[in-house]
Amino acid sequence: MKVAIVVVALVVLLVACAATLFGIALVRSSRAHLRSESSLPYPSAVPASWAGSHDPEARLHRRLRDAMRAVISADAGAAQIDGRVRLMIAAEEIDRRLVAVHALPADRKAQPLAQVEGWITVIEQAATELASDPSASLPLDSAVGRLSGPDGPAASAPRAPGGPAEIG
Repeated sequence: MKVAIVVVALVVLLVACAATLFGIALVRSSRAHLRSESSLPYPSAVPASWAGSHDPEARLHRRLRDAMRAVISADAGAAQIDGRVRLMIAAEEIDRRLVAVHALPADRKAQPLAQVEGWITVIEQAATELASDPSASLPLDSAVGRLSGPDGPAASAPRAPGGPAEIG
């Protein structure tokens, strides 16, 4: 009888240890995944609540993040450094726009979100073209040209309602 109690106690202890080790491994994996998810080549002020959110702004931010990762990871030459840097600057401004659009009332978000989505599409197209031909600088130059124009993200950043440059 005593042997059975000792065996059961050892089994319970082993299960508890295994569950603890599994929990520790899961926490470490989650933290590593979170760090990799938030790794952008520029500082981002997006709210933590956007992680896994289905809000349009959060989804657009994830699309932008993924496109910029593709641009950065493409095996490109030194001739493309300027284009990449300018694209990163534009992406940072687009991220700022997303945060500003998020602060707008729901009835005023449609037009700014459509504009931001167009800019993100430009970056995604450049990333796709760059992945298919890493030596070509045309995709980056074309994207930077489209994003640098008067309708680009740096033209005028939106402000929260009541701000001096409110989106209209």
